[in-house]
Amino acid sequence: MKQNRVTVHPEKSVPRTAGYSDAVSVLAQDRPSLAIVSGQGGAAGQRERVAELVMMAREQGREVQIIAADRRSQMNLKQDERLSGELITGRRQLLEGMAFPPGSTVIVDQGEKLSLKETLTLLDGAARHNVQVLITDSGQRTGTGSALMAMKDAGVNTYRWQGENSDRPPSSVNRTVMSAMPGWPEILRPA
Repeated sequence: MKQNRVTVHPEKSVPRTAGYSDAVSVLAQDRPSLAIVSGQGGAAGQRERVAELVMMAREQGREVQIIAADRRSQMNLKQDERLSGELITGRRQLLEGMAFPPGSTVIVDQGEKLSLKETLTLLDGAARHNVQVLITDSGQRTGTGSALMAMKDAGVNTYRWQGENSDRPPSSVNRTVMSAMPGWPEILRPA
């Protein structure tokens, strides 16, 4: 990681099979070490977001792990042929000793459901192993006490997913970019 940007590994790159949505197009250019991709939608929309993020990470030559919010979401993601062959685990793995392959990307489905402890474990492990963390936010929980809201308030990069794949350049993408965030796992630690 350089200046909160992840590195690209062209020798491991897998060519993409479709265009990116506006948000993911900008995300691919920015290459942040930590980002939130928010967007509405049911199970199909969640699968689409995750599949598009996997395609982007693979194009950048990065290994991918997916953390599902619950057993139902895990089964839903495993049914998508675009995600076949991907490691899809439940969020319980975070507290049971999840391995973080160095230089990989971890995609968290429905990140608003993560507890504070799970979030701290995720961010700490990711920082130790130079892992990019992409957290999807389906908007199902919007309370002020959630770890995801604390990250948003702290200025974590937020991208608004509209669900449109295209080959055109990005138009208006709602994103919040933080100026600098050294030691980003500390943003959620109690004072």
